[in-house]
Amino acid sequence: MAGSLKKICMLGKKMCVYTATRLVIPKEAKGFSTRAITTFSSRTHTCGELRAGDVDCQVTLCGWVKYQRMGQFVVLRDSYGIIQLFMPEEKQRSDLPFESVIRVHGVVRRRPKGQENQKMATGDIEVLVQDLEVLNKCKAILPVDISERCKTKEVLRLEYRYLDLRSRFMQHNLRVRSQMVMKMREFLCNNHALFQVS
Repeated sequence: MAGSLKKICMLGKKMCVYTATRLVIPKEAKGFSTRAITTFSSRTHTCGELRAGDVDCQVTLCGWVKYQRMGQFVVLRDSYGIIQLFMPEEKQRSDLPFESVIRVHGVVRRRPKGQENQKMATGDIEVLVQDLEVLNKCKAILPVDISERCKTKEVLRLEYRYLDLRSRFMQHNLRVRSQMVMKMREFLCNNHALFQVS
């Protein structure tokens, strides 16, 4: 971009270009690890990391309700992916608006034959819910559409920033920025004896 300030930094071994207006990331640098459990997390896995090899594992997941259908199925999402939950009849909830924050404990199992979804990374499995806790119930109607970021006016997105930050695009940008700042700080501290004053 002509006339804009450009900085080059390393993101792992991938090169990123930061301009004054946006961050341009090569396609090969966009795949972040789905394993992001911190020591203070109350979950055992992220929604995007479970696979067929995890069948019969006991898991605890946290995330936002993306879809709910027929009362039995809930699609749970977090910053790392999505996964389908199967709700037994005694666990079914009709009061789970989209974007409500929940924590579930259950067992990973294979989806019934013919019900696999090859468009999802976790499409071969689902989690049979044994326990569900609503951490934060959302309003039935949201002021911004998180799934359709480009159709929401910027003024409205800024007013409801706490909702906008949940979008996949914004979550990705936050993680890129965090990793970039960390790499720059490591480079300056380790190679140039940077002394940071806050």
